[in-house]
Amino acid sequence: MLISTLKAIKYICQCKLLALANAIKAALLSGLVLLMGDRSWPLDQAGNSEGAEGDLAERYGWMLEGEWPRAEAEVVLKAAEGIERYVERVAEVDGRRWMQTYVGDLTFHHGAWLTEVFNANMTLPGGHILVLEGFGGSVEPYTDMAHEVAHVIDNKQGGKLPATLVGGGPADEMVTAVGGNPELCKPRILCPEDYGPRMGGAEGWPDGMYATTGVAEDFAETFAYAAFYPERVPTGRLAWMDGWLTETVEQMGAK
Repeated sequence: MLISTLKAIKYICQCKLLALANAIKAALLSGLVLLMGDRSWPLDQAGNSEGAEGDLAERYGWMLEGEWPRAEAEVVLKAAEGIERYVERVAEVDGRRWMQTYVGDLTFHHGAWLTEVFNANMTLPGGHILVLEGFGGSVEPYTDMAHEVAHVIDNKQGGKLPATLVGGGPADEMVTAVGGNPELCKPRILCPEDYGPRMGGAEGWPDGMYATTGVAEDFAETFAYAAFYPERVPTGRLAWMDGWLTETVEQMGAK
């Protein structure tokens, strides 16, 4: 018991402040998994058929909860359209059908308290995405929204617990395929030490990119940038993502 305690203390001391904060976030999200399951939260604007909100609901089954400025609602719509075009460009399939299969219905919550506490967008079980008001002043809000959608995809293809925390989803598959070792990153959303070649493979992202913080973030950034800015994605990761999409289309046809 004493040895285990000392090891735990040593581990915590080695963590950087950012890693510790994200570990706390991961623990909170794990608790929400147990409390929420796949229950749906009540929606304030589920019946709105006007503008971007109506388009999101009709085309993709995505709902906006709370008070959404029109410009921000349109960002979510453009993110959905970008993902749809990406799937169709790469896999030559009905993009909306693919999204319904691998993403499903989503609810976007605007300005939720958890996002303010951690100053970050978040993905929760049951297809719930929490976003900062004004998207935190992001200069690339479309990729930010696609990033959160990618976390949903990772979790849906993983096991009973969120793959963004414990692994088991396509994020692990991608990192393994490019020569990394995802098992060294716990939780997957942010590693307890630098996410270098040993964890992420020799071909990585430029220093300072959000994709360099963990396996789940690596996958989410790869998916988001592949949809909007494929020229920015490392070659091996882009090839894997395009190939993975093609494989999912083949699997979808067999269902």
